[in-house]
Amino acid sequence: VGIAGAATVAEELQNRIGGLVFSNPAGSTMRIMDDGATGNTDMYSLTKRVTATSLQGGGTALQLFVDINNSAFTNALDGEGQARGFAGRISVNPAIVQDNSLIVQHVVGGSMGDAARVNALVENLTEMRFAGGQGSIKNGASSRLAGTVSDFISQAINYQGNAASTAIAENDTQKLTLEALGERLEADYGVDVDEEMARLMELQNAFAANARVMSIAQELIQSLLQSVR
Repeated sequence: VGIAGAATVAEELQNRIGGLVFSNPAGSTMRIMDDGATGNTDMYSLTKRVTATSLQGGGTALQLFVDINNSAFTNALDGEGQARGFAGRISVNPAIVQDNSLIVQHVVGGSMGDAARVNALVENLTEMRFAGGQGSIKNGASSRLAGTVSDFISQAINYQGNAASTAIAENDTQKLTLEALGERLEADYGVDVDEEMARLMELQNAFAANARVMSIAQELIQSLLQSVR
């Protein structure tokens, strides 16, 4: 940050964080102290993370991913915070896509055999630990995401795997229920083709027998009428 920016940041931090004293004694210097003799807050160490805004000349750090309009992700807390919705906006820095030598060359004209930046990237991916904010605990989740990038990937895969297993189990249960209902419906209202054919043949035979009786009766009546004449 610039000189004016340091003073603004110190003031903003002082308003947001209690128990510590933030000040800008001179230039771009930022001073952070605990509450001294009061002893309510003690500061034993301080770690800072600086967003890499250049591709070369700023050490091994690399702006590998960018926000919308290729802007740097700084996790700014202004407004709703830059982190909110970043998963839908994140993209690979187009400058690196166009020139992948930047993954190795952290200084202008550097050797392509220098593995410092690559090793730093690998170390960050495998060793650096992250933790989701309190806002990550939603919809009854028991815990927030925490761990390395590999841990995040494993947690995501396990979650999706468990969700898929649950969906498959529920689908199998629904199939069994549907099959059971189908069997009951068939037993109560279904048609037995063999049984119906047997009944049809029985009815046909009875009709043929009745027709024969009527024919014989007609012949007898005709014979009787002829004998009377």
